[in-house]
Amino acid sequence: MKPRLNAILAFFPIWLGVSFTLAQEIERKPLGSIGLGANRQGATIVFLGDSNTYTGTWVSLLDAWQMNEIPTAQLRLLNLGLSSETASGLSEPTHPFPRPDVKTRIDSVLEKTKPDVVFICYGMNDGIYHPQSEERFQAYQTGIREVVTKVQKTGALVVLITPPIFDALPVRAKGKLQKPGAERYSWEFVSDEYDQVVAQYASWITGQTRLADLVIDIHTPMKKAVMMARSSDPSFTFAGDGIHYNQDGHRLVAKTVLEAFGVKTDLSFDAEMMKLVTERQKVLRDAYLTFCGHGRPGVPKGKSIEEAMREADALESRIRKR
Repeated sequence: MKPRLNAILAFFPIWLGVSFTLAQEIERKPLGSIGLGANRQGATIVFLGDSNTYTGTWVSLLDAWQMNEIPTAQLRLLNLGLSSETASGLSEPTHPFPRPDVKTRIDSVLEKTKPDVVFICYGMNDGIYHPQSEERFQAYQTGIREVVTKVQKTGALVVLITPPIFDALPVRAKGKLQKPGAERYSWEFVSDEYDQVVAQYASWITGQTRLADLVIDIHTPMKKAVMMARSSDPSFTFAGDGIHYNQDGHRLVAKTVLEAFGVKTDLSFDAEMMKLVTERQKVLRDAYLTFCGHGRPGVPKGKSIEEAMREADALESRIRKR
């Protein structure tokens, strides 16, 4: 087993509620007082990705699970996903603005959040909805490698997540799939080969077990779930626009992530708890996106970190008293 995988296994006891003393001994580095409050301890786990991460339901489900099942762990999950973002740095000419590039903000994110673990999930936007291209594929690979390298230089652990599926069915039904040789391709008018493009990117990610500390494949289980559902409902989809998955899709992603850590659960929480957890995640997300900086227009300005922390602590207190 490679050394850094030994390190990430140190977080298994945290996810499973074992004492931090054991985790520190295995990992051989102190986790310190990294929580939201002065007297709290816990690991800081940052999530980077595009709009499916920014929306954040799957991150909120993970947060709800750890608060409900392992309250003493006191992990801090920070969602720094950003809609429209890529790791490739590419953008289709007709996009309303140049797509943001995670490489331009990764240094700031690492400096200002000081994460112990970083989850990275890109690929849906990186082919910019065009047909397959070796040049675009290489740009994606180069971008992922650069981000991973920068994270690892800080000592943080890296979890790479494959992109989900691009579902051509609902896009075809709307007449927005483009044949080869079309004049333009974009998120609005997508290449009819784009499911193959995203599958290629996902396949490459699954092979990066030496680059990352852990690789999680969400593409395969999502594809299998869609195929199984369509045996009885031919119109079934997780994403009405082919790109942005619904609540069921987010639940599948969260379950797949937990299964990678040896946890099987149906992630059933009452509506009030999910409302509070989601509100808390949103407050922290907006604050940290503003604090760290980014290049995407139209993102709501967050509160100051101090104000966001106070609000997040108050919400967490309500959650834990339930």
